[in-house]
Amino acid sequence: MRRRPLALWLLALAGGCGSEEGDAPPLPLGKVAPTLPRLVRGRSLEEWLARAQAPEAALRAESPWALVELSADPAVLGPVLERLAKDSSADVRHAVIVAAGRLQGDLGPVLEGLLLESFVGPERGLAEAASGALLGRKDLSVALLVRALQDPSEPRARQAARLLGDIEPAPVGAAPALAHALTSAPMAVQLNAARALERLGAAALPALGQALAGAHGEGALALLGLIRAQGARAEAVLPALMGALSAEDATVARLAEETVVGLGAPALAPLDAVAAAGTPASPAAARAAARIREALPR
Repeated sequence: MRRRPLALWLLALAGGCGSEEGDAPPLPLGKVAPTLPRLVRGRSLEEWLARAQAPEAALRAESPWALVELSADPAVLGPVLERLAKDSSADVRHAVIVAAGRLQGDLGPVLEGLLLESFVGPERGLAEAASGALLGRKDLSVALLVRALQDPSEPRARQAARLLGDIEPAPVGAAPALAHALTSAPMAVQLNAARALERLGAAALPALGQALAGAHGEGALALLGLIRAQGARAEAVLPALMGALSAEDATVARLAEETVVGLGAPALAPLDAVAAAGTPASPAAARAAARIREALPR
C-alpha cells in the first residue's frame, strides 16, 4: 500500500493555518518553534532539509510543508522546493503544491509552473491541490490565472476562468481578461468566463463596455446580456451601448437598443447629443436612436 504524504496530515493537525505567532523571522538551523505541530517540532530545520534529500519518496514528501512552517527564508526554501517540484514522485509534487499555497511572496517560475501544470493536468489529486493552493494565494493567483486564461491551451484557459469565478472576493482586476475571453475564446472557456463576470456584477461594467466596442456576433451578445443584467447600473457604459446600435449584426443592434430603452430617462442625454451632432454612426443607428427617443418618456 502506498504511504500517504505526511504533509496532508500535518496540514490537518495545524488546522490549515500557520504558527499562532505570525510571520516570525527565519529560524536558524537546529531551532524549532514550540507552537508548531508535534510532528514538525520533533525535527529541526536542518533535519527536515536532510529529509528532503532522502532516497525514499515517502520521506521526501514529508518535508515541504514542514520546511515552510519552519522557515520563511527564500534562500533556504527556494532551492529545495524547486528541486522537489521536479521530483518524479507525484506524492512529492503534491506536497510541494500544498506548501506553495502557504508561502509568502513570489513563488518563482518553477513553482508557478508546477501549480499551473498540475491545475490542468490529468492527475485529480494534483489538480485539486493546485486549485486549493491558488485559492489560498489570492495575491498571486489572480495574475497567474489571468496569464493562464490567455493560454492557447483550451483546458488551461477553461480551468483558469473557472477558478477566477471561485475566488473570494471576486477578482475585479481579472475583468478585462475575462471580457476578452468572452469574445474570442472557445465556447467552454466563454461559459466559465461569463460565470466569473456575472459574479463580479457592476464592477465588471467598465471592462464589459470596453470589450463591447470591438466585439461582434455571439461575443457581443454575451457582453450585452451581462450588461443588461445590471439594470440601471448599465448607464455607466451608455457610450458603448450607443456604439453597438451601429452593429452589422441585426440581433446585436436590437439587443443594444432594448438595453438602452431599459435605462429610461438617463439615455436621453446621449441621444440628444447624437442628434445635435448630426453625424450618427450609421443610418441604422440613427433609426434606432429615433425609436429609442419615441419609446422614452420625456
